[in-house]
Amino acid sequence: MLSEERKRNLETGNRVREIRNGMDYTQTAMANELDVSLSAYKKIESGTMAITINMLKTLNEKFGVSADYILFGKEEHIEDIDEFVDSLSEEEGREIYEELIDYFVNQKKKTYIVK
Repeated sequence: MLSEERKRNLETGNRVREIRNGMDYTQTAMANELDVSLSAYKKIESGTMAITINMLKTLNEKFGVSADYILFGKEEHIEDIDEFVDSLSEEEGREIYEELIDYFVNQKKKTYIVK
């Protein structure tokens, strides 16, 4: 049985693959656009590696795809991430920040464990 995290990574990877296919990019071309190795990109598509904030930012800036869609499948697009961040209350911003830090700290720990 797959863990919740693995399921989320698979769903995210599937959406990234859909985006790539929709743009008629090869995996190599998309890896280059995201400034990651082909191996790392394939792991993202297969759900064995979580997408990074930098990749989310690049997908948004270069291709206009929202992080909301990539991570959660939500079709609502935030046109300007800065505008979205500015619209958050201090408490909402703190919550999101803490969740992101926790998520990426846990990802880093898993990277060391896998190696």
